[in-house]
Amino acid sequence: MDEAQKVVRHFKSAKLQLSFLREFQQARYHTHYALCLSTATRWGSQYSVPYSLVRSEDALTDYCMDPRVRKAAKDERKKDTLTIINILGRPGFWVDVRRLRSILEPIYIKQKISEGEDAHLGKVIARWDRILTRWDEITEADTELKGLVDELKPQFRTRLGQQTNELHLLAYALDPQTRRERLNTDIMQKVLNQMRNYIPADDYLKAIHAFEQYRRKEGRFSEGIFESWSEENIADPSVFWDLAEDIDPALTQLAKRLFYAIANSCASERSFSAVNLLQDDHRARLSPAKADMLTSILMNSKVFDRVERGANQRKSWHTLTEREELKLENETIQLLGHEPDEGVESLRQQDSQQGEQQEEASQDGGNTPEIFRYIGGGDRETQAYIDTQSQ
Repeated sequence: MDEAQKVVRHFKSAKLQLSFLREFQQARYHTHYALCLSTATRWGSQYSVPYSLVRSEDALTDYCMDPRVRKAAKDERKKDTLTIINILGRPGFWVDVRRLRSILEPIYIKQKISEGEDAHLGKVIARWDRILTRWDEITEADTELKGLVDELKPQFRTRLGQQTNELHLLAYALDPQTRRERLNTDIMQKVLNQMRNYIPADDYLKAIHAFEQYRRKEGRFSEGIFESWSEENIADPSVFWDLAEDIDPALTQLAKRLFYAIANSCASERSFSAVNLLQDDHRARLSPAKADMLTSILMNSKVFDRVERGANQRKSWHTLTEREELKLENETIQLLGHEPDEGVESLRQQDSQQGEQQEEASQDGGNTPEIFRYIGGGDRETQAYIDTQSQ
């Protein structure tokens, strides 16, 4: 990372060298690409460093071979240029940059998703789990990364403990999209403790019974009785629990409190950015009251626009389920005038079979997310909820 930063910083400070690089970018890509510096106070900038370098790899290679650059590197007053050429020409530099990008990319993606307006507390643990799962996939494909990832995991666990608590576990357990995941004994005990803290004592045992039925999709939560297990409803937990209010008001009220809570500070940060745009040097005499009203109009107009769009609002790519991705791919193929690909149909069938298998497995608790090993509880088998309560 230090070498990558040094390369980017060199072009930020050496305008002539930057002009050479832009010549090669224009020749290679017919456009200019920025090189991004890492800034501690800006999310995602750490990932942007290796990403921006790899994006301009060919242009940077051409830059190192240019006679003008070679000539400048021989000048004692321009030792930095020679240092940069040596870094870019070091065997393995680009391999290291790509590996760095592959490690930072899952974190960057989940950070961007966490800033979304549809973020809720139930997705926090799932995002951490996805980062860990992606790292394991990367190390399987590139075994030389295993040592580096193993070094990062203790820091990962420390950060996880600082940024999550038992309320996030409770929200995870009440998220319909994670119902099939197995909760081991220690995690389940933490969930039950949080339920005890926020549900009146008179309603606690009844709420636990309803929670058990919800996780197993039995009783009043079975598909034959509760008709809200559609993909659309479970994608929004607040809608799902609104529809389940008659089953157990105490449990439903707790779930709604969790999923209606604001999960990030992005809305307020966007408001501050809007103020900066509204009150600049050309509008220095704008009073605070008027600036506040203009900001309120701007931010609320965006909300009203989303309400008006309603069901026609387009989904972001990262919110699509696997089935929706397969359906989109198949529809795209048909729009291009081709027959549905056999591979897509095969994947659709496999997806359907996998869903049925997961549904059957969920009766026994499903799979245990690996993230729970970092929260606590190991890999022990899940016990029945009533048994856990009796202990």
